[in-house]
Amino acid sequence: MLRCASLARCGPALVRLRPALLPVAPAARTAAGGVGPRAPRGRVVAFSHHSKEELEEVAQERFGQPYDTLDTDQKKAVGGVIGGRAMREAAKYVAKSKAADGEARLAAITDRIATSEQFVAARAMIQTNPTEALRVCEVLLRTIPPDSQ
Repeated sequence: MLRCASLARCGPALVRLRPALLPVAPAARTAAGGVGPRAPRGRVVAFSHHSKEELEEVAQERFGQPYDTLDTDQKKAVGGVIGGRAMREAAKYVAKSKAADGEARLAAITDRIATSEQFVAARAMIQTNPTEALRVCEVLLRTIPPDSQ
């Protein structure tokens, strides 16, 4: 990787190559020791590309209250439900496609959906049966290829 002694000399090139390498401006750090960037008030916890209607629908369906009143963990659960729907929809469209690698892609998506569902079931089982949840997680760790995410 190219290193530059002066950001002024190669700043624009560095910005184009890898913006994450640029230092955080001191004004963006917190007042308490300069540990990290300060989040503005009212900022959304995580970026969501889902429509407001979709988030509200799942929040009412799962928790019986509006999305804006949910806490962080509940909002993550809503996003997970929507993400699962998106994976199933992707599998549906891949199954319809006539691409040469369609069957392999469909198998990969289906396997990923099954793995995700097993992990969600294990997380739900933690409170009631922790030993079984641990066993399921260990099986998942053995079956997931090491080069995957």
